[in-house]
Amino acid sequence: MAVRWMPIRVMTAAGDPLRPTAFWWRRRRYRVDRVQEQWQDAGAWWAGEAPRWFFRLEAEGGLYEVAADADGRRWWMYRIFD
Repeated sequence: MAVRWMPIRVMTAAGDPLRPTAFWWRRRRYRVDRVQEQWQDAGAWWAGEAPRWFFRLEAEGGLYEVAADADGRRWWMYRIFD
């Protein structure tokens, strides 16, 4: 399911703002079981878009893609795999 850029709250590991350990989606907390993949996307740099980090997460039986700004202060749900 394409969700694309819905703001979420993310808990990260102590001292690492880009290591998600849990997230809240639709008023429910999901514990991150495993980070499958992590990559950085430059975005539309020519239009002034900042780079973002993407994470493919296994969380409580589901597979999710979340994105964060470069410093990990803002997070978004990007995609949910059925």
